[in-house]
Formats: sequence, C-alpha cells, structure tokens
Amino acid sequence: MGRKVGSRGWIVASIIIAVAGFCALFVALALKIQPHPPSEISEATAESWGSFLLEVYAPRRESPRADCVLRLQSIADSLTSMNDIRPVTVSVALDSTINAVSLPGRRIVMHVGLLNDVQSENEITMILAHEIGHHEASHILEAFGRRAALTFASMGAGQLPIIGPILIQLGELGDLSFSRDAEFEADALGLAMLQGYYGHVGGCAEFFERRLDEGEWESATEFLNTHPLSRRRIEALLTRARNEGWGSGESLPAPPPCEGD
Repeated sequence: MGRKVGSRGWIVASIIIAVAGFCALFVALALKIQPHPPSEISEATAESWGSFLLEVYAPRRESPRADCVLRLQSIADSLTSMNDIRPVTVSVALDSTINAVSLPGRRIVMHVGLLNDVQSENEITMILAHEIGHHEASHILEAFGRRAALTFASMGAGQLPIIGPILIQLGELGDLSFSRDAEFEADALGLAMLQGYYGHVGGCAEFFERRLDEGEWESATEFLNTHPLSRRRIEALLTRARNEGWGSGESLPAPPPCEGD
C-alpha cells in the first residue's frame, strides 16, 4: 500500500510541477521576459494587461460623469494631436485620493479626488501632459517590465502563478513609482505640451507647489509615492520655462466637480 501512495503522490507532484512550469512559461512568454530592456514588452501585452488593470482601478460598474470624462479626453486628444504623438485613453476613477495613474496600453486614470482638488483647468492640463510624457518616454513599460521581472524571479518553485492577482500586484501604485530623472523628463515633455496648448505655461507648477505646502502632504500620499516631488523639481520647471522664453498667462477656471452620475 505504501508503494501505491508513494506512486500516487509522485504523479500528483509531477502534475503540479508540470502545470506550474506551463503557467510560468506562459506568463514569461506573454511578458517577453528575456535578457533585454524591459521597455521592449510588446504593445499587445501592454494593451491586454492595461485593460485588466483599468478594470481594477476604474471599474466599468462605477460611472463618473460622462461630461467629465469627455472633457479630459478632449484635452488629452488635443495634447497628443498637436504634438503628433500617439493618443492616450483617459478614464476617471471614483476614488477620493489625490492621484493620477498611468497604465500600460497608453492609459491614464485620473482620480476624482485629484480632479476636485485642482484650482484651474491649466493644472489639469499640466497633469495630463505630465502623464503623457511618461508614456512618450516609455517610463510606464520600463517600470512595469522591471517589476514584472522581479516578481517572477522571486516566485517560489511551488507557487502556481495565478495571472489575475499577479497583474494586480504588478500594477500596485507604489510598484510603478518613477525615479527622479523620470519625473524631470516627464515634466519637461509636459511643460512643452502645456506651452503649445495655451501659448503660455501659466499654472504649470501650482498643483505641485501646493503639495509641498505644510499640511498638504498627507492628503496626497499616493500621488507623492508614485511621483517623487521636490522644490528642485519645481524650480527646474520654472527655469526651463524661463530659458525657453515661455511666459506665464492667466489660468482658466477649474471645471465643475467630477462626481459619479
């Protein structure tokens, strides 16, 4: 009898190992985790995983006001078309935290908490332009691919990779934080887009400056976790505008609060 139990156990173990190996291979192929830069994750993979993560951060069952989404998408469309770059898709999450999230597949999720916190349309445009800058510089795919490689490399041999939970883990806001250099690069790209959109850069730093004011840090913890902020970064924005000869202008009023239907 002992031999039968052992045989059965060996069969079960073999099946588990085979399934684990197949799943790991499937995910690795989907991610294209090979010894080359993580920015080379395929667009098809970025699109499919971005769709999954979008449902996590901005579920379709939640219904932000249609006019709010259309307004944001219109600004984003103008920014991309004026600069002859690929379009992005903007969604709104009914989340009270002050944050904006970029996902694979050229997606941007704006939290209601952020939209209700801004004090001008120009601030919204700068934030969108900044996030578009992250996409244009491939920061999203690099951060996502880097985290993916670390996640699968650290998995135990006996763990079965369940795609959904792993995708959620990969997309956690804290995991997709950007380096200081990446933030500076996205700022520079975003500032140029803001100048092209309004003909001036008024409102380019107001949102970020408020984040540095005493008492504002706690209300924007998630944003600061994913978008490292410093006085030097704000000064770099203003210095670039001055060096380029981009003047400041009047900011447009903030749009109405963006709540659910």
